[in-house]
Amino acid sequence: MPPANRPYRVLVVEDNPTDARLVEEALSAHGVQYEMVVLPDGEEAIRHLEHITESSLPDLIILDLNIPKRDGFGVLDAYRASAALSFVPVVILTSSDSPADRQRARKIGVNAFLQKPMSLEEFIALGPRFKAILQADHVYPPGE
Repeated sequence: MPPANRPYRVLVVEDNPTDARLVEEALSAHGVQYEMVVLPDGEEAIRHLEHITESSLPDLIILDLNIPKRDGFGVLDAYRASAALSFVPVVILTSSDSPADRQRARKIGVNAFLQKPMSLEEFIALGPRFKAILQADHVYPPGE
């Protein structure tokens, strides 16, 4: 359960509105109570760092690698360098099936590297993976 019995906060960095909506469907289908912020490109995702406060820290970041203006690895590097976000679990959800991308993501420290499914049913089936990561014990910053 998230701290203070609030809904989980999920930050999605995804330029495809349909894929962002499918993440919502996957979470909802598996009973996850959440609030979601969707950022459509890498630059906006990095600017978002300036606006994160203790009360708006996400519980999970879902990040596409193939996004405009700055790729997902640039965003991931910035998030991992941020004291506020360095502990937040990250799921890479991308169309890439590159072993080099998987290895690079693992080195940076992601909780899961998932290839985007091709069907609605497969996308919805990602819900338990997201839920398990959200429900895992994480260290929260003071005050949470």
